Amino acid sequence: MGVQTPVQPDYSSQSGTVYPTNIDKALAVLKEVGDQFAPYQDTGSNLQALVAAGRALVAGALVSQAVQTVTGFTATSATERIDRIVLDMTTLAASRVAGTESAAPAAPAIPASTLPCCQIGPFTTSTTAIVNSMITDERVPWSL
Repeated sequence: MGVQTPVQPDYSSQSGTVYPTNIDKALAVLKEVGDQFAPYQDTGSNLQALVAAGRALVAGALVSQAVQTVTGFTATSATERIDRIVLDMTTLAASRVAGTESAAPAAPAIPASTLPCCQIGPFTTSTTAIVNSMITDERVPWSL
């Protein structure tokens, strides 16, 4: 991905093409950081989620992961459930951690050697697709 020089956009002192160009540059810088492992809905499939590509320094080496598809989500049988997606701290692989059905569902614990990516839910008996409004971002930058 290309690099941009971060320049603070300032409407009061910048005009013409300079101000919108500086907005584009500032957003490009923020996007590079913000997109790392971002969770989002998979519009091509119903009960799976996507985790954007990302990279991190792991044990002194730069580790990269391509976009990941996380599967295994299901509707509930009776009450509600909240699941979680976590990232393995060594491989950066994303995986689902299933929650427990309950009238008052809570997200499952974050397993050892993983980092939180997001919570997804609540799933109900009528859930047929994961949509962005069901996803709560839990990424913690610079945790590795």
